[in-house]
Amino acid sequence: PDAAHKLDVLRDHCGNEGRDYDEIEKTATLAVDPTTGPGPILEQLRELHELGFGVVYLIVPAVETLTPLEMLGASVVPEIARWQPA
Repeated sequence: PDAAHKLDVLRDHCGNEGRDYDEIEKTATLAVDPTTGPGPILEQLRELHELGFGVVYLIVPAVETLTPLEMLGASVVPEIARWQPA
């Protein structure tokens, strides 16, 4: 929830140090519940993408079958692959 603020702080630090903010790869981690379906996951990923994050590591809880991971691979990955780089 405070990702936008943290990016603002980073932007300020870059300005103070003469560093190009856009040259820094922004990464995040996101815990997801694949049982909610792709919609909520894509919404969260879209928010992070629009903030400028180029890499998001998903944390998926222990699953007993491959079905949740198959959903991510079939529904989430193809969608975000179409997004333009942040």
